[in-house]
Amino acid sequence: NDFDFIKNLLYLNKALLAGGSILNCYINNFNDSVAYMNDIDMYINQKDLLEIVNILRMNGYYAYKSVLASEYDESFFRKNNILSHILFRKSITIDGIVSYKIVIDLIVVSDDVKLLDVVKNFDLTICQIWYNGISVNATHFSNIDNRHGSLQPDYHREFMKNNKFLLTRIDKYKKRGFKIDVPVPVPVPVITEKVTVTNKKPISDRIWVF
Repeated sequence: NDFDFIKNLLYLNKALLAGGSILNCYINNFNDSVAYMNDIDMYINQKDLLEIVNILRMNGYYAYKSVLASEYDESFFRKNNILSHILFRKSITIDGIVSYKIVIDLIVVSDDVKLLDVVKNFDLTICQIWYNGISVNATHFSNIDNRHGSLQPDYHREFMKNNKFLLTRIDKYKKRGFKIDVPVPVPVPVITEKVTVTNKKPISDRIWVF
């Protein structure tokens, strides 16, 4: 089946599945894994691109879109030296009827960047979870198990600027039952003391020129 195919593809090519799809599988105990993984983020290094694309095509997947990064994503792409983002799709038919579609987001990373370092740069601690074809690992398993994560410090400035993409992501996971700790704005003190202006002469009439 497709789950076994993806497992082997990851293991043989040292690729990773990471983020929301793996989080969904983990919290649902990997029941009906393909259903939870119909939108998969697969991280690979550039040197493995051609081989992985050929393997995907031989197994019924086809590339249908190259994704342009949003302003928010673009910053993440630059920071992690992500070179491209290609969507692959495969339709699963049962009794001649399309039952569902598996979508793989193939995210290509420069060869001089470790894939795990990219995952550790994700914005939410609960999303720093990955699968290598053998086992699931995470930077903050306790956050995931307790359904209580936080926004990483590198993203606090964007949050304070009300970045729409980031706010939407946080809201998405809140709706799924997670609590997300975010920075609290520090109130700016308001000066209420009255200032009285007088017509007193200045101490000196000398003009200083610099």
